[in-house]
Amino acid sequence: MLLRVAILGCAIGFSFAQATTVAQPQVILDFALQVMQQCYEVKHQMGAQLAECMNNTFKNIPNPEHYKINLNGDVPGDSKLFIYNQAGYRIYCDLFTGKTLIVKQCFDFQGKPLTKGQTLSITPPSN
Repeated sequence: MLLRVAILGCAIGFSFAQATTVAQPQVILDFALQVMQQCYEVKHQMGAQLAECMNNTFKNIPNPEHYKINLNGDVPGDSKLFIYNQAGYRIYCDLFTGKTLIVKQCFDFQGKPLTKGQTLSITPPSN
């Protein structure tokens, strides 16, 4: 099943003490991957149901840095996870979903801050 659903404007945060302080990007990434793994491997959600499962989790937790997440690709199959915030911090991950979720690679960088109301494309830059 193809997953061509972008989770736009979805709140990413985390459920422990750091929720009230500045979110560290690695914590955000780890939490997003844990949620995706739980939805995919434990709840067996694919396609739009995977996006909905992740969105339902993220919208109920604090998001002090206003991170947004996009998921694009084939589930099962190759997909991309893109996490960013208005301050311009970005994380891109190449994933593979088969029997389990496999993170092929992730990279992060500080980009130019976004203007009010601006969003980013879900297409990552070429390396």
